[in-house]
Amino acid sequence: MFSAVAVTLAVAACGTADVAQDGARDGAAADSPGCAQEVLPIELDPAFTPYDRRLTRSLAVGEPVLHPIDPADGKAEAAWASMVEGDTVTLVYGGDRSVREPWQVLRSGGYLVSEWPGTPGHSLARALADDQAAAGELPQVALVPVGQYDAAVSWADPDAHGQREHNVIWTSADGTDHRVSGLQPPEELVAIARSQVCG
Repeated sequence: MFSAVAVTLAVAACGTADVAQDGARDGAAADSPGCAQEVLPIELDPAFTPYDRRLTRSLAVGEPVLHPIDPADGKAEAAWASMVEGDTVTLVYGGDRSVREPWQVLRSGGYLVSEWPGTPGHSLARALADDQAAAGELPQVALVPVGQYDAAVSWADPDAHGQREHNVIWTSADGTDHRVSGLQPPEELVAIARSQVCG
């Protein structure tokens, strides 16, 4: 599951409770740029490939199942549902609690916080940002600080439901990869990620 991670997000804009993450304060100074809740504007390349013009599509059938979280079980008190896909564990925050599919959560204003085993010493964010835009072009992936980590901010192509989500992805010191996903502006998702890492 979420290993020894306790998640409680404090993001007033999303109306969630507070988050504390294992290793969250592992070297990130509260007054560092990576912990600032005021996030500078992030501009990403607006180009995308429409879903029906992609050469490859997911073979997965249907959406993963959301499992409601019982607040009494002590899991991330602000999360109301979870789902597991292979090694990836995702907690669901905000949005319409009556929906049953992740894309509906995003459409109703919620967001997803995921983690999965990565490779210690390898930054997934840096790997994603390796192909930088040419001078004068907007990047497809922007690097921003989240705590003491580099985080990659990307704007996905629209999915089968016509939704184009932003993602903030980083690797923590223990090699765990993390992602915050939603239809919110990227700056808002970076603030959520910083709340996780910085408390």
